[in-house]
Amino acid sequence: DSPFDSAGLYDATTGTWSITGHLNAERASHTATLLPNGKVLVVGGFDYDYDDSLNSAELYDPSSGTWSSTGSLNTARVYHTATLLPSGKVLVAGGFDGGAFDLHQTLNSAELYDPATGTWSSTGNLNTVRLAHTATLLPGGKVLVAGGSADNDSRTNNNLNTAELYDPATGTWSIAANLIIASSNHTATLLPSGRVLVVGGDSAELYDPATDTWSSTANLNTTRTSHTATLLPNGKVLVTSGNTAELYDAYATSCADSISPTGQSFEAGGGTASVDVTAGSECSWTAEANASWISIISVSSSGSGSVSFSVAANTSTMRRTGTVVIAGRSFIVSQAGAPVRITNALVSGKKLFVTGENFDPGAVILLNGVQQITGNDVENPKTTLIGKKAGKKVKIGDKVQVRNPNGTLSEQFSFTGS
Repeated sequence: DSPFDSAGLYDATTGTWSITGHLNAERASHTATLLPNGKVLVVGGFDYDYDDSLNSAELYDPSSGTWSSTGSLNTARVYHTATLLPSGKVLVAGGFDGGAFDLHQTLNSAELYDPATGTWSSTGNLNTVRLAHTATLLPGGKVLVAGGSADNDSRTNNNLNTAELYDPATGTWSIAANLIIASSNHTATLLPSGRVLVVGGDSAELYDPATDTWSSTANLNTTRTSHTATLLPNGKVLVTSGNTAELYDAYATSCADSISPTGQSFEAGGGTASVDVTAGSECSWTAEANASWISIISVSSSGSGSVSFSVAANTSTMRRTGTVVIAGRSFIVSQAGAPVRITNALVSGKKLFVTGENFDPGAVILLNGVQQITGNDVENPKTTLIGKKAGKKVKIGDKVQVRNPNGTLSEQFSFTGS
């Protein structure tokens, strides 16, 4: 069997793999997006020989373990981004429409996938052609696209420092402030504060949507490209590539927004390894040695569950059950834990009361993606959370989520005011 159409499931609760259905098309360097209905949308990528990019898309159904074709993109693309919007549609932007060894065209086009109809429609063009960029859904519903490259020719250095914002309400792009350092094959991570951490090369910077500004933060200890960045349950960001990793703490009080090595390492080999991400100082990067790119590494947080991640920049999709689908050359970023569900949210005075299921001690309320000061209700700790000051902020239509300490997230709940 070709490794480019294979797919498997990793169960974070048992640490085991199982074979699932094959993709309909061999592909690599594609995107995979978890849809609200639980299916996984796989889009584009290179074909088996890396001769050309694909315009095909398909859906993985976890209930049956099967893949089915869905509507084709209007434009074949690879090195694009795919972003799930609050509406449930998926925004695919930019990329490259040729083979790895045959320079074709870098794209500024974007299109939307509608899961209800299985069709694609064109939306506004980006202001700049770009590939190998990042796209981040901001708390307000807009999408920040940052950096990337203007072409696919490794002999040139056409990295971009430009950024832009997509507004789903109008289908248009507007120019955002420039990054401080041009970067491609970087990562962008939405922090609980609502800011976006961009990491590439040996530098890192923060985007503040409230002010449309970028600010430098501490440099990495190791130069990185095509790495992964995982937001951990404690709010820190784990960046990993090759056989090393570093941990970024945006909330350190003694060295704010700072990075420093801990020197901790382990042998991963071809099996499973773990590292305590709470070890070391408040501002620390945790080093990991000899981790194979096909190894799955479990990172524990305060002993309350685990976050699993791959050590290469491959397609990652988390399912609510903690079982993760991998497709083609894909591996995982997953968070294990019991499903968290919100059934209602109401305001009393300054407090926001959120009711639901499977709230663990230390669970927090997210309001439009921003973490709130939260406490478990004393009498009903598993089913009721109290946002201590969130009641004076929430408005009808705002999005409410709950995140357990092990990283398990509920689906978004729209506040109705009652």
